[in-house]
Amino acid sequence: MENDEAMNDLEKVIDLLCDLIPSHSLRDTCENVVRDIVDFIEKIPKLAFESHYSPRALCSMYNYCTLDCCISDKPEQVHISYTGTYQEMGVTWITRNKDAASLVYGTNATSLTKEVTGVTKTYTDGGWAGFVHHVTINGLEKDTQYFYRVGKGNLVSEVFSFRTEHPVSNSRPVRIAVIGDMGALKESDDTISRLEDMVAKKELDFIIHDGDISYADGFQELWDVFMRKVENIAANVPYMVTPGNHEIGVIGILNVTLGYNHRFTLPGEHSQSNDLENLYYSFDYGNIHFVALDSESTLDTALITDEQLAWFINDLEKVDRSKHPWVIVYFHRPLYCSNGGADCGFFAEYLRERLEHILIKYNVDLVIQGHKHDYERTWPVNSANPIKSYDNPKYPTYVVSGCGGNREGTTSFPSQRPDWSAVAIKDWGYGLITIGNNTHMDWKFYTSSNNELRDQFTLVVDD
Repeated sequence: MENDEAMNDLEKVIDLLCDLIPSHSLRDTCENVVRDIVDFIEKIPKLAFESHYSPRALCSMYNYCTLDCCISDKPEQVHISYTGTYQEMGVTWITRNKDAASLVYGTNATSLTKEVTGVTKTYTDGGWAGFVHHVTINGLEKDTQYFYRVGKGNLVSEVFSFRTEHPVSNSRPVRIAVIGDMGALKESDDTISRLEDMVAKKELDFIIHDGDISYADGFQELWDVFMRKVENIAANVPYMVTPGNHEIGVIGILNVTLGYNHRFTLPGEHSQSNDLENLYYSFDYGNIHFVALDSESTLDTALITDEQLAWFINDLEKVDRSKHPWVIVYFHRPLYCSNGGADCGFFAEYLRERLEHILIKYNVDLVIQGHKHDYERTWPVNSANPIKSYDNPKYPTYVVSGCGGNREGTTSFPSQRPDWSAVAIKDWGYGLITIGNNTHMDWKFYTSSNNELRDQFTLVVDD
């Protein structure tokens, strides 16, 4: 109450000063500036709990300062993603100037003879100055390596490459890296180094980042820093994301531009929605069906809307398990975690009430989660009652992999964990899924600092 009165008094004093200006037009300008300043100051306490917000960050978030997207005039922040069919690949990048959304590609790195154009967009909220280019390459062949370069004329990127979907076999399995809660700052260096090494050795087919990407929290510059940091990874293997609370929560309701829904090309119409509480999609790769859900609300709480729930059920009903015997679902907030607090209490119970019966009914095999900054694996579980075997389980297995590395640090575990919690590790790391047939799914967890294998299990189902 005292703060409100102080703000009112400040506004009155500045209004009186504006009244002293003889020019009517300048007086109106002064009064408008006062309104903007008061509005800005009132919002600052709501963001004060986020100690990483510098004055420059706050200034840009409310459009008082401008942020240059790029370190040069050349294209940067190149990344690719699946669009929903093996015949296509989505390519996204950033430039400082409004260049054409154009790229060249081919099956020979020194002969990029095919040109494709796309769309160029921008957004200026959050003080961001730059252009986002989206191009979809189509007509691709299965199991083929393609090379590409974005830009035109003298302003072009280096040559990157990707391989399209390949047949799944024991001798050539699908390999997917899983990360969550990985930010733009130094805490993610080790994880990014491990991923870069696997991509360079062509050991990965794609990456799942299940929310909290860059930890921009409305500060657009961190999006640029992060996407530059992962370019050697994300420009060469598809980088599949889903929103976390640091993409949506609080900053959404304060009308701070998010960045997330401008910077990624993902499958399906719902993945590109401006409805921040309904950003979801699905796609197939080999013998696996993947579903990415949006577990976030603009109030920074867990939320699964009725619209999303209906879509989710409809999507699972359409899965042909003879073609796609494995179903993996990923989203940010956990249904199961043992760290305590509202995330593992009230919000986890809410998500279980909304989703668990659906996951069980449609025989979802694995649920990937983040949000808690640690690694935790459950036994196959239903209503907190586990089955302590991974051989033909009737229930999904849940993995929290929210330990890609971020400024907030790792999360501790209680001395006594629930019976459904099989393994809990407090360290930065990443997961690796390997699937070579219709009956065995291997999961491994490595710590990023030394690449030590810390956990593994094999899920076995009848063919």
